[in-house]
Amino acid sequence: MTIDNIRSDRTYSGNINFAGTVALPNQTVDNNAVKNDAAISASKLQHQHPITAELAEETTAVVAIEKLIHISRVIGEVAALEAVVITAATGADRTVNIDLQKSTAAGAFATVLTSTLEFDDSSTALTVVAAVVDATEAPLADGDLLKLVITVAGSAGDQAIGLMATITLQENAS
Repeated sequence: MTIDNIRSDRTYSGNINFAGTVALPNQTVDNNAVKNDAAISASKLQHQHPITAELAEETTAVVAIEKLIHISRVIGEVAALEAVVITAATGADRTVNIDLQKSTAAGAFATVLTSTLEFDDSSTALTVVAAVVDATEAPLADGDLLKLVITVAGSAGDQAIGLMATITLQENAS
């Protein structure tokens, strides 16, 4: 087979048909190169989506709770966990800890975070706080379960009021 090298720009008016495989250089195709009506199958895409849960209403003190939140249906990963309290605790020993846990293949739940997310009396109300996801625990398989585990402690003053968390997942095509 003969390979011709063209070392100058070319403009073609009309269609180009390739009889063989086309090898494009890296970083050639970007979002702008994909037609708006390309109708790319969902099975060829990575989907990023948030899952938001209100864990304590905005006028209710936060209490301990475990909440099943997601069943993974494809491979992917946990990209982020963020949470916010509406009103911070007033007691010096009051804490709210949030853990995101995963169960794989019907196994025990275990954290996917490097450390739990904590709110205490020094936390700022209505300020979103992000946890650090452990990269080795972030991958998801079809059938993995995710749950949020909220623990509270302390007796001085008042507990934090209102709690919401958002988990961001990136799921690959099946």
